[in-house]
Amino acid sequence: LNRLPAEREHLLDRRTLLAGALGTLLTCSSWYLLGLQNIEASQRHSTLLLSELSGAIERTFSAHLLSIQRMAERWRMDGRLPSPAKWQQESSGYLRDFPDITLTALLDEQLRPQRLFSRSLAETDWLQHLLSQPRQRDWLRRAAPAWQSRLSPALNLDARHNSLIAIPLNLPANPSWTLVASLNLTRTLKDVLGAQPQGFSMRLYENQQLLFDSAPQQPMASLNQVGQQL
Repeated sequence: LNRLPAEREHLLDRRTLLAGALGTLLTCSSWYLLGLQNIEASQRHSTLLLSELSGAIERTFSAHLLSIQRMAERWRMDGRLPSPAKWQQESSGYLRDFPDITLTALLDEQLRPQRLFSRSLAETDWLQHLLSQPRQRDWLRRAAPAWQSRLSPALNLDARHNSLIAIPLNLPANPSWTLVASLNLTRTLKDVLGAQPQGFSMRLYENQQLLFDSAPQQPMASLNQVGQQL
């Protein structure tokens, strides 16, 4: 029987080692640059998306402010408050046209509701609770431009957020009365923002208060922030 040839060790020369190392470096660099390009593309996309959604939110709020302002302006043209029947008709139409509006009310100079139209007793109770808080009463009494509606900061109500729209009436017989409407922010933001594009989620804050979360089941630690707008 012939003897099998002895196994030899093949040592790689320096040139081969350098070529292999360079190839590995180029591969890693390509993946790194590709990753950077993907991150930059995501950031550009998120910046554009945030700008579009911010504009949509502002337009929605402006529409609500303008609608309550027009209601007050009609009474200004008449120089007096509407009759109870007219008030009922206008308020019911307003809540019908805007599903995220939960109530309208007329407050006298002491901020007591003199007329009120709401979707539920819970909404009425919320307004009464709000009017008992000094901070909210101060906001309502704060000087505002005549015949200009304004939107309050977010207010918590039974695991959802509301804001109050208010406009001074300045009518001859009711110079210090205020027209208010309650806006369900949770519903408004959900309707405007809706579902986010695949791979994106959104959280909207007012100061430190979370108002909207498109992916509440996802913990913050598991998400990578690619965009922010103040």
